[in-house]
Amino acid sequence: MATANSIVVDERRDGTVTSWSVMELSSLIKLALEGLSCTSVPDLFHALRDLGQPLGSAIGSQLSQLKKLSSKTERAIGQDYQ
Repeated sequence: MATANSIVVDERRDGTVTSWSVMELSSLIKLALEGLSCTSVPDLFHALRDLGQPLGSAIGSQLSQLKKLSSKTERAIGQDYQ
């Protein structure tokens, strides 16, 4: 019988290993069923994908802006020391 402290390990073909506690998995299942109204794994996959796309886009946009700012700052610092 699994307890709240039990660990479930997912080892993938590419060698990555993810550990989950039973409590984390229970919370994810509860979110899927009650919060997202997903009753199947494919529905959950698509719901999480739909949630993640805007977040990924926003993070990518911020990363791009930070890279530009970093390059600009490095050029300005380089000019100061010449």
